[in-house]
Amino acid sequence: MKKIAITLIIIFLLIVTVFAEPQVKYFQVDTIKTIKGKITDIKTEKNYQRNDFIVIYLKVKEKTGEEIYRVEVSPGWFFAMDLMKGSKIEVTGSYCASDGQSLMMTQSITFQGEMYEFRDKYGFPLWREKGKYMKPGNQGQGKQKRRGHH
Repeated sequence: MKKIAITLIIIFLLIVTVFAEPQVKYFQVDTIKTIKGKITDIKTEKNYQRNDFIVIYLKVKEKTGEEIYRVEVSPGWFFAMDLMKGSKIEVTGSYCASDGQSLMMTQSITFQGEMYEFRDKYGFPLWREKGKYMKPGNQGQGKQKRRGHH
């Protein structure tokens, strides 16, 4: 009887551990939308793989008022834009609501007439190379697609 109780406790703890994992968000092409707004903050935060990731907080005017979007852009080493608080940008990406907060996973950013792409049309990151993540030595700045005025 003790063996059964111990086995059930172990199974319960394993189930709780599995469901306690942080929720991973995925880029979904069916939720792509474009928003325009003003940058309120730019931060480097740890992402799911514990890498430094650029996150922009964007104030967007909606029909119901102003809303702050959390915009996940790219790894810090791939980010090659000169943005600052107060800059007005346009972001196209996959939208989802996470923990009551509006979240965009960036596909492209348009700033001062130039478009910077971070994901392809299917949502796959451009900082990946042939199915593997680029290493910091393969700086993304040279690989990043840029359209517009040069």
